[in-house]
Amino acid sequence: MSALSDAGIDWRVVLEVTNQEAVNATVAAGLAVTAMLRDNVPSHLSILSQDCGLPSLPEFDINLYLPRSGTSELGLELAHHIRAEFAARFGPPQILDHHQPTRVKAA
Repeated sequence: MSALSDAGIDWRVVLEVTNQEAVNATVAAGLAVTAMLRDNVPSHLSILSQDCGLPSLPEFDINLYLPRSGTSELGLELAHHIRAEFAARFGPPQILDHHQPTRVKAA
């Protein structure tokens, strides 16, 4: 059951793609709402207020996986910087092995 159904809000999926531009266009056309990280919301879209009538989003995890082999030094360094930035913003990760997921609580 979804949080929307639990709140008594009828809903349906209108788009299932991995292309963020397609999602943004669908939302901009007024056909849907979506959840995304606040820093990734394009300037032409509006962020709904807390009292808009929708239920709060659940807590979620962001995982960063690296291949078990063949990762370049550049790839490892990039992963280190990404993890360090998340740790600075949200606290230290729960798992530090670069072959394991990094779990941080995102706001």
